[in-house]
Amino acid sequence: MTNAKSNSGADDAAPAPRSQREFDLAFQDIAAQLPDLSHPTVAGGGPRDWSPTPPDDAAESFDPAQLPPPPATPVSAATLLTLGAAAILLGLVALSWVGVLSLPTALIISGGIGGFGALGAGIWLSSPREKPYDDDGARL
Repeated sequence: MTNAKSNSGADDAAPAPRSQREFDLAFQDIAAQLPDLSHPTVAGGGPRDWSPTPPDDAAESFDPAQLPPPPATPVSAATLLTLGAAAILLGLVALSWVGVLSLPTALIISGGIGGFGALGAGIWLSSPREKPYDDDGARL
């Protein structure tokens, strides 16, 4: 009788399975051939070898209190009064719309119009009076 294996040689070329120990030894051999990268060997040094330039004396003498105040629009009492009235009127309209308060329809409509009018007046009063056409808002 003949052997059941074929004589093509394919089975003979397959390597035998390796153990973990053989893999560890092979890895150690490869790792021993690699250069040591724990210390930079570049002529300029590594990234942690860099030191910043010393600060200038002018940068140390900077005082933010010496800057001029930024231009601001002052909030007047009229602005706060109109925005408060708008909040109260619109709150009453919302409560009567939901059914918590019982107000006549004419009062609800006039309160809504008055609330939105007061809101618009508050926005108008808080807006700047004039703006130069070439002002982009940047503060240097």
